Amino acid sequence: MLSTQQYLIQLCQQLTEKGLQPSVGLLRSKSERSVSIQEIISVIQQWKQNPHKLTDDLSQQNNSSATKNINPDNLQQRVILLEQQVAILTAKLNQLEKG
Repeated sequence: MLSTQQYLIQLCQQLTEKGLQPSVGLLRSKSERSVSIQEIISVIQQWKQNPHKLTDDLSQQNNSSATKNINPDNLQQRVILLEQQVAILTAKLNQLEKG
């Protein structure tokens, strides 16, 4: 399971892919978890300073946790991880196409 910060970063990526600017209101409305405004503000500030770094950090964390925490017999966890990686790669691809 993603940490709250990782979850919010993923939401920021999804919003950016849709052409939306992440904001406190958007993250609160799109979040399926209960998150504090302070956590959201912290992630948005970091996101605005360097979204590529946060995306890369999340990708690295997911890759390292993939080899450590996933039981090969648990396919659902593996699918979730792969979906997260696809979302990260899609965001990077979209940014490359725009830039």
